[in-house]
Amino acid sequence: MKSLRLCLFIVADKYIRILLIEQEERTLQRKAMEEERRKKEEKRKQELKIYVAGPDEYEGLDDRLNADADKDTEGEDAEECDKFDNDYEIEIPIYHKKQLTEAFGESLANEDKKPRLLEKMLTSPDVASTLDRINLSDRKFVLLAAAIAKANDEDLSTGPLSHSTVHRKRSSHRSAIASDVRQEFMLTEKAALVVHWDGKIMKDGTNREDPKSTADRLAISVTGVKTEKILGIVKLTSGTGAAQASATFKLLKLWEVSSEVVGFSFDTTASNTGCTSGACTLLEQKLQRNLLHFACRHHIHELIIGGVFTALFGPSRSPNIARFERFQRFWPNTDQRDYKPLDELRQDQPFLQQLHAEVTCHEKTTRK
Repeated sequence: MKSLRLCLFIVADKYIRILLIEQEERTLQRKAMEEERRKKEEKRKQELKIYVAGPDEYEGLDDRLNADADKDTEGEDAEECDKFDNDYEIEIPIYHKKQLTEAFGESLANEDKKPRLLEKMLTSPDVASTLDRINLSDRKFVLLAAAIAKANDEDLSTGPLSHSTVHRKRSSHRSAIASDVRQEFMLTEKAALVVHWDGKIMKDGTNREDPKSTADRLAISVTGVKTEKILGIVKLTSGTGAAQASATFKLLKLWEVSSEVVGFSFDTTASNTGCTSGACTLLEQKLQRNLLHFACRHHIHELIIGGVFTALFGPSRSPNIARFERFQRFWPNTDQRDYKPLDELRQDQPFLQQLHAEVTCHEKTTRK
C-alpha cells in the first residue's frame, strides 16, 4: 500500500514539474514577443515621424502617439499578444490616421474618396456607346475592364464588376441616349413626312435558350425635306399586317410625328397591301385619315415580271423555280466564250425589231 502511494506521489510530482516548466516557457515566449513588438513599434513611429511630419515638424508628435498607444494597448492580455499580426507595421492604426488627418488636413480621406477607374468606365456614356459601335459583348467587356483596372493597381474586389452590372449600365446608357435623341428631334421643325417600314426574319440574339431561333424585326423610319430619322427597329411576335401597323403607330406617337405623316412607303406584299387586314389600311384607320401610298417600284416591277412569267410558263408552286435552279447549277459547266446568238423566227417581227433598236441605241448612249 505504501509503495503504491509512493508511486502516485512520484508521478504527480513529475506532472506538476512538467506543467511548471511549460508555463515558464510560455511566459518567457510572451515576454520575448512583447519586447519584439515594442521595438518594432518604436522603429515604426520613428520612420512615420520622419516620413510624414518631416524632421522639423514632428516636435510634440511623439508624446501624442505614445499617449494614444498607451490608451489603445491598455487592458490587452496574454492571449492578445499571442495573436499579434506580423504585418502590423505596414498598416497605419486608426489613431495614427486621426492624428495625421488633424495635423496635415484631409489628404488621406480625400485619397480614399478619389474616383476609381473602374467606376468611371461603368458610368461613362462614351464607353457604352463605343462598346455598341464595336459590337463588344458584356462578358468580353468584363474581361477587358478587369485587365485595365488591374493594370491601374486597382482592387477588383472593391468594384461592382460583373456581367449583370455591365448589362444594366449599358441598358441605362442606351435609354438615356435614345431619350436625348428623341427630345432633340421633337424640338426641331418638321414639314410633311413619309413613313417607311420593312420587315425581315432575323436571328434572335435575345433568346439564350435557343440560339438558332429567329424573330420578325421591323425597321421604321420617316423622311421629309432635310429630314431623315430612324424611329426604331422593333421585334414583332408575328409578321402580320396588324402587328406591323400597331408597332408603326406606337412609334409615331412616341416620337410625336403622327400629325406630320402624309404618306406611306412600303413593299407590295400581301401583309401591307391587303384591303382589309393590310398594314396600310389598318394604319390609316388608326391615324383616322387617308394617306398617300408610295409602293416600292422595285416590287411593282417584280409583280409585272411575275405576271408575264405566269402567263408564259404557268403558275409556280413555290418561290424557287426549279427550271432556274437547274440552269444556275449548270451555268459554270458551259463554255461562255463559245456562244451563238438566238435564231428565232419571231424576232423578225417589226415590233420586236423596233424594241431591239431602242434598247441598243439607249445602251450606246449610256456608254458614251
